[in-house]
Amino acid sequence: MSTETQAPFILREKIIAMLSDNENAKVSTAETSVRLAVAEEYLDLEKLEKGILKADSDRTVMGRVLPRKSVHEKTWTNIVALLTTPEKPTITVAPTAKAAEAQPTPLDVRRAIWIDHKEARVFTLRAESAAEETFTAPEEKMHHKHPHGDKNAKAHPDDEKRFFHEIVKSLTGLGGILVVGPSTAKLEFLRYLHAHEAGLEKQIVGVETVDHPTDGQMIAYANKYFGAVKQKH
Repeated sequence: MSTETQAPFILREKIIAMLSDNENAKVSTAETSVRLAVAEEYLDLEKLEKGILKADSDRTVMGRVLPRKSVHEKTWTNIVALLTTPEKPTITVAPTAKAAEAQPTPLDVRRAIWIDHKEARVFTLRAESAAEETFTAPEEKMHHKHPHGDKNAKAHPDDEKRFFHEIVKSLTGLGGILVVGPSTAKLEFLRYLHAHEAGLEKQIVGVETVDHPTDGQMIAYANKYFGAVKQKH
């Protein structure tokens, strides 16, 4: 992913992560057509640099469109704030020559997280080594069934927060973070970071859909991904 496309991609994923489950169900993030009324506000998720757009006529808009009417007003306000608030510059103090020699750069220690609704596997990647730690989601999320037989019933929100909090505790130190997985769990994790861990959210370098790789496949995928990112710095 190039530097030019990485920032808009991450911004788009942050916007999607801000949506509730009900709002996600109403919004198509794939190429589609949406009927908009005159002056109706919307976002083109592929052209976020244009900001909030307004339909100039009663027409059908093609693309990855997020109409204002598809989300709650509070959500729309938060999205507008995200698009219009500039990133605060990071101020750092230059280390001494000796300290700089020993200090790892942000991408020397990297982390890749594979996550679904049952578990999370956190890979810590260094120049010549890799370590993996597994976190299991609460049993209620894995086994609890709705009284009417709904196998997709979710755990209590507090259980999900504890699951995400345990993952966050392992993400100490410097380094970029890659988040991958086969389901919406990765977006729910991003939503948690956005609400509770803004510092870690800024360390995310990418969010990708990945099926069920072995540890070796995941390490190889992450090293290749981070290698491409590092070449751009």
